[in-house]
Amino acid sequence: MLFVRIFVVTILNLFILRIILNSLGKQDYGIYNTIAGFVTTAVFFNTVLALSIQRFYSYAIGEQRAERQTEIFTASVNIVAALSLCLFVFMETVGLWFADTHLVIPPDRTAAAFSAYHLALGTFICSLAQIPFTAAIFANEDANFYAVISIIEVTLKMVAAWLVSQTSADGLVFYAAALFAVALLTLCAYAAIGLHRYKECRYRRVTDRQLYRKLISFSGWTMLGSVSNVGMFQGSIILLDMVFGPLATVPFAIAQQIYNAFNALSNSMLLTLRPPMIKAYAARQFDHLNHLFDASNKFIAYMMILVSVPLFMEMDFILTLWLVDVTQQDILFARLIIVFVVCMALSGPLTVVMQASGYIRQYHLPVESVTLMCLPLTYILFRSGQPPHSVFYAMTGTCIAAHVVRLLCLQHYYPPFSMRHYVAALVLPALLVAVITAAVAASLHARIITPVLRTVVVAAASVATTVLCVLLFGIDKQERQLLVSMVRNRQKSSTSNTPRP
Repeated sequence: MLFVRIFVVTILNLFILRIILNSLGKQDYGIYNTIAGFVTTAVFFNTVLALSIQRFYSYAIGEQRAERQTEIFTASVNIVAALSLCLFVFMETVGLWFADTHLVIPPDRTAAAFSAYHLALGTFICSLAQIPFTAAIFANEDANFYAVISIIEVTLKMVAAWLVSQTSADGLVFYAAALFAVALLTLCAYAAIGLHRYKECRYRRVTDRQLYRKLISFSGWTMLGSVSNVGMFQGSIILLDMVFGPLATVPFAIAQQIYNAFNALSNSMLLTLRPPMIKAYAARQFDHLNHLFDASNKFIAYMMILVSVPLFMEMDFILTLWLVDVTQQDILFARLIIVFVVCMALSGPLTVVMQASGYIRQYHLPVESVTLMCLPLTYILFRSGQPPHSVFYAMTGTCIAAHVVRLLCLQHYYPPFSMRHYVAALVLPALLVAVITAAVAASLHARIITPVLRTVVVAAASVATTVLCVLLFGIDKQERQLLVSMVRNRQKSSTSNTPRP
């Protein structure tokens, strides 16, 4: 269901962009993006709080402490409420002043822009208020609800974009109000599921200050990782602009969209695996946790190879379908970001185990210290005469170095982890699968001239090669037997559900 969600949401978002551009026009769409983008600069709070609360939920479920789950829900509601109030006051005072004095808005659109500002703030607060309920959904491994609601939400957003052209009201204000209404409905849907389905979603008085301290401390150190990641991308854009001018930032912005798509894919794969991994750690079922850890690493690595190899090879043709004017630098940036995001995706399972262990400060401090070295390295490369795309050398290099630090932290704070097993069971097989798949794709890419036919053939051959290599040597005997058993059970289920004449 999460894969279906990614596919549907991505397709519908492309339609929404086209519809709203036609409905609002470039000026009003640009104004809304500026206003909404300014309001949602604190969006990393959502991710950090969701991960933190979900971790404590899953840990309590693993320890079979029902009362503790209710305390976590109440504490999370109080934290979200306090944060929402602080952000509301800040955005309606300092933020409003900054928007009024520093953002460039045409005089005749000022009133509509500030109406959209207030509505965008309401939309953002609704997304914050969802967190205690979505965290409970994932902790209970009911990701189907999240997938279905997400699809309905993006469908309503597309309807809102279409209605802009059908109304006589101010399009900018109407669109902002419609998105606020969609966010409010989404919040009500998550709250209804949480209150109806989960006993822990009940508000009670919590006097345990230690719980608040743990939640906030965990969120704070997790936030360091989010801030360093945002800083790496935004800092790279600033350095590109400072050294090479604003045109150099355009290929990076295109590449960042590809990163966002890959990141959403890897996060979706990890969403369903995170809760059982944390529960297994809480229950001290380390053998089971190690199996889940191996499975998540292999699943993410092989899925990234399956998707990234054909995209890497056919990036020139794919970009021409998406963009009007494509340069060689656009293609190079897009290919290099794929290498970076594949390396980055492999850190997910390691981070989950460290979050489960609770050694969050000991983990994020050394890891993010290495990650933040990306910006000075990029600056040195630029000042030494290296081209703009060398920014990805710094990003990928620091990403690999940070991954080594992650492995060392895991080895130190989680004794059941074996570095030798990790290399033998994942790194070497994944590298071999990637090399063989890339060799097959490159051979076909060089032989076929017609772009459409070549893209189809390369994609099909890459998928077939990856699957075959994974079955032959990418997974062990037990995993192969489990996979075959799942396929056979699925076939039997389909056969038994087929109506007889």
